[in-house]
Amino acid sequence: MNLQISLLNSNSLLRADSAGSALSKRLFNSVFCKTPLCKTLFCKILFCKILLCAIALMVSPMLWGDDEPVFDRYSLQASAEGEVNNDLLLAELVVESENRDAATLANHINATMAWALEQAKRYPTVKTQSGNYNTWPQYERKQNRIIGWRSSQILKLESDDFSTARKLIKVLQERLQVRGMQLAAKTETRRDREDDLISEALNAFTQRASLVQATMGASSYQVIKVNIITDARMAAPPRMARNYASESMKVASEPAIAAGSTTLTVSIDGQIQLQ
Repeated sequence: MNLQISLLNSNSLLRADSAGSALSKRLFNSVFCKTPLCKTLFCKILFCKILLCAIALMVSPMLWGDDEPVFDRYSLQASAEGEVNNDLLLAELVVESENRDAATLANHINATMAWALEQAKRYPTVKTQSGNYNTWPQYERKQNRIIGWRSSQILKLESDDFSTARKLIKVLQERLQVRGMQLAAKTETRRDREDDLISEALNAFTQRASLVQATMGASSYQVIKVNIITDARMAAPPRMARNYASESMKVASEPAIAAGSTTLTVSIDGQIQLQ
């Protein structure tokens, strides 16, 4: 208890007026600071006060700096839009079947996919990739027991040779179903067109900046920041086919393909400061 009272009153003794300062120091040193704990706490309190003062001195210029307010800054937007020809065909075909025996079903799916991959080798300009092998049980509603199995596997095609891709799809449709087809621009084709649109959008941004400068009567302007955003709008891919081919069949014609185009948009969002 005496130690706690000493700590509470120590600051009061240190803040005494000049007349009693010498007596307060002698009293503090002779009575209070004889305890090691008191000395440690006093040093920690003093160190914390010094540290807080140092931090305040470092932070104050950032919070209350002498920077003057910035005027004559304007935010501008500009954009450019154009078409790019679709030169890449993406297609998905699926082999799907059902059977009461899981092993028989697996053999059928595996054999069909092996046949499809073998057919695709005859068309080297078409890239193929198999995947998404799924198997799930079929239940009897009333007794809630498994009465059969259903499986499916997907084959993906990619090619810029539309004529050859159409021929391969026609062959594969003898045992597989077309799940969906999509036409898009190749990466390099899209990049080249985007570069042209970026140049157009930046020119439009510069024209608007010059318009603001002339209208506001400024001698010049400086670009503070510029953000370039690219976007593409394509048609949604077809929905997944719900039916499946249980037996092989001959397909008389190739799928009709119209390449079309994709709309690209480049947007410029920036800020200028008049001089």
